[in-house]
Amino acid sequence: PRVVYVQGSVTLPRDSLPQTSKGEPENLRIHSFDIFGTLLCRLQTRPGERFRSAYAPLTLRAGELDRLVQLREQGEARAADRKGPDLYTLEDIYDEILAMDARFRALKSKAMAAELAMERKQCFAISQGRHLWQAAQKTGRVIYVSDMYLPAAFLQELLERNDLWAAGA
Repeated sequence: PRVVYVQGSVTLPRDSLPQTSKGEPENLRIHSFDIFGTLLCRLQTRPGERFRSAYAPLTLRAGELDRLVQLREQGEARAADRKGPDLYTLEDIYDEILAMDARFRALKSKAMAAELAMERKQCFAISQGRHLWQAAQKTGRVIYVSDMYLPAAFLQELLERNDLWAAGA
């Protein structure tokens, strides 16, 4: 099982589809769900607020918290410009932060871990999305779609924590 990132149209190899006894592809019903905004949402929707709450436990010196929040927002914009709006990763964002201010090099792994911890706390299942997902599982295969910078394994973890992961997805 894995999170599938879909960009544009996707062509599946004929031999990857379930086959009938005559060797023909079975009729499939596939339901795709965008992870954020359909299945999961965050308690805090403003990025600056989320990053501030993520970095607060890092016990930064005066002014460093504000600077790191500012750099985080700028880092994401720069990563999107450089790689593409749906192709950058969390690692890319933090590399951009270090390119702008190398003083945060020692904090990179702690800041990334703090951001992931914040996402674990903030993410919750959207009730209507859960109902749609449950119905979809009964009638076909589920595919998860995301343009999110978070790692695929982490997105799967969030879905599992919220009872939204379909085995074999």
